[in-house]
Amino acid sequence: MININTGNAERYLQKIKEIIVNNTKISFDNFNDAFFYNKITRRIKNLNLTNYQEYYEYLTTNIYLEIKELIPYLTINETYFFRDKAQFEYLEKNIFNNVKKISKKLRILSIGCATGEEPYSIAMCAENAIAPDFSNYIEINALDINKKILDSIDNLSYSANSRKLSNLSEIYKKKYFEINEEDRLILVPIIKKSVKFFLVNAVTEDIGFNYDIIFCKNMMIYLTPKNQELLLKKIYKALNYGGYFFVGASEIISGSGDLIKYNDNNCIFYRKAAEIQKNIKIVEKNNPQENIIKKEPQKVSAEIFTDQKSIIGIIDNENNEKPEKNYYDFLRLLDWFLEINEKKNILLDCSELKYIDYQSCKRLVKTIKILKTRNIDVYLKITDSAIKNKISRAAGDYKLIFI
Repeated sequence: MININTGNAERYLQKIKEIIVNNTKISFDNFNDAFFYNKITRRIKNLNLTNYQEYYEYLTTNIYLEIKELIPYLTINETYFFRDKAQFEYLEKNIFNNVKKISKKLRILSIGCATGEEPYSIAMCAENAIAPDFSNYIEINALDINKKILDSIDNLSYSANSRKLSNLSEIYKKKYFEINEEDRLILVPIIKKSVKFFLVNAVTEDIGFNYDIIFCKNMMIYLTPKNQELLLKKIYKALNYGGYFFVGASEIISGSGDLIKYNDNNCIFYRKAAEIQKNIKIVEKNNPQENIIKKEPQKVSAEIFTDQKSIIGIIDNENNEKPEKNYYDFLRLLDWFLEINEKKNILLDCSELKYIDYQSCKRLVKTIKILKTRNIDVYLKITDSAIKNKISRAAGDYKLIFI
């Protein structure tokens, strides 16, 4: 029997909590004291120990192994298919339905995946939108800190009335589940094989990079504000420019920097502001002694007239052989930027630009004219009078809007 009434009980319980927090980065600030007490008491009983001091001594002498054993006790692995259903509907309708138009494979990450219902829901959306060869277009990785949970995924099965299936339509149940010998539902192989699972502490370990979509839902509650900020920075770094970040429907993300919040028919998500910045090589044809002058990288930013901001491209040439390359990259990125925002007027901020060649001025004017055909006005912010005059000459009779 556990004796919790010893004089040192509270002191040792606090020491145990500090060790766990320092080694796992799990926070208990959002839970009452009874939550932590009950979890630790359960573990002490399983070890046949009698008080917190004994467990503290056991923990400090077996810290690495015991932390691994503790994690299943301390985390709430509550998840189910299509949790926050609006997010998955958006994913299928607005992203996966257009994925074949994209020239690269989409990389998706699920952080804090628990028993895998979230990444498997993503896989179902992808298969339904793209067809059986969806794995050629989508890569799904999933991370969790709980080894026991991850080890159990291969053998998961569900009763017909399981709460985990409550958000699934009958069509999806019939399409993506089959009945095993025990008369329980299991996922079909094409969905099971489409997700790769990894044992990773997302706060302390590498989460990868080059992701187009990241899910991290209902996990921040386990982290201190400092570790929340740390994880958000890692997520921002792991996301490609323009990438999507989904959190729990009731979660409020603060300090997310350039992660821009969107609300699409009550589907809340964030996107990483887009940015392209390259070295500029400019040909000075009238200077025989110095054919190529290398300039420092310059930014050209665009701001939709709301409270949101995004760097979207650079006007100048990247090289002499294909001077149009950056222009078309810029146009494609601009198209993407306008597609995901309300189509409002644009402020093109060229205030930091130190040089722009005449051909780039003409391409800029061409872009402005293209946008005008979509009823989008471009406002130019230019501080250098020489650049302003050069762009005006390139526009000819076309009236530009300077601010």
